[in-house]
Amino acid sequence: GMLGESSVASNGTLTRFFEDQETRSAEEVIKQIEGMVSPANKMILKKISRLIDPKMPVQMVTARTPNGATISKEMNARGWFAYKGDTSAVYVLSPEFKLSGLTPELLVHELLHAALARTIENPKTAEAKELVKSLEGIKGAVEAFLNDPKNAALKQQYNMKLDAHELVSWGMSDEGFQRDVLANVPVYDHVTGNF
Repeated sequence: GMLGESSVASNGTLTRFFEDQETRSAEEVIKQIEGMVSPANKMILKKISRLIDPKMPVQMVTARTPNGATISKEMNARGWFAYKGDTSAVYVLSPEFKLSGLTPELLVHELLHAALARTIENPKTAEAKELVKSLEGIKGAVEAFLNDPKNAALKQQYNMKLDAHELVSWGMSDEGFQRDVLANVPVYDHVTGNF
């Protein structure tokens, strides 16, 4: 990524936490951030901690991180979750990058990906398959809302590759996205037949 000042301020405590040791375990990260997040995100962290490997690495990528040291390329994002086979990791950009923004919320977002990515991509139960299918409908409604010219500022603010993964992570962890986007999107409930 490009070096430079980010428009999103990084949390100083988290920056120091990762500067002391660039790769931490998911368990260490959750302990570090649980007191820094909203009550809702604190509950989400408790659930995440039951779903992920507590030893999964969470690595701060710096300008000194050698090419090939991560299991996937940088995703043009402040952070990303990646897995290859049984190996998983969360990566966050250090504050030296223009695209960085090391915040507790970013870590909750990426840890949600870690907890749910495989289920979204390969739902095993009928219930999980139905939920993933309904996410596609919600995604369509969110896209229509964000593509409305009167919502251009929101579309720019939530500049993301909108897919089921991002919808779940943003929708569960970001109060602004919940309030500004999801609360304004009519969602059809195929079970009750209501919006």
